[in-house]
Amino acid sequence: MLIFLNYLVLITIIIENIELKIAGDENERAQMMPLLYIDSDDIKAYISEQIVGVLEQYTKGNPGSPKMKPLDVVKVLMGIMSERDSVKQFKFDGKFWAVLHEYDYEQLMKLSEEVVGTWYMENIHNI
Repeated sequence: MLIFLNYLVLITIIIENIELKIAGDENERAQMMPLLYIDSDDIKAYISEQIVGVLEQYTKGNPGSPKMKPLDVVKVLMGIMSERDSVKQFKFDGKFWAVLHEYDYEQLMKLSEEVVGTWYMENIHNI
């Protein structure tokens, strides 16, 4: 039983270290705190338009390419670099790159999942 508890403590320490590496120290996390939230229908509509704009530009410039994932759309709109080509192509795009960097990541991700899925279903024959 003692070995099991020691093992459990070791796993907890490792997980905490991983979380620190991902999230950074307290100062870095404080800098990443969202300043804006999706808290009204107007803001939700505006952000949905931005998401659709990214999808339209991506599909227009890459006919026949794989679908853009909701996570990639969020990365573009928040200005988060990625090795994925669907994100890289927007890096120097002043229209969409990092336009929503002050918004809450979790809320953007949730809305992106909704909008991207709906958009692809509505435009399945046009792609």
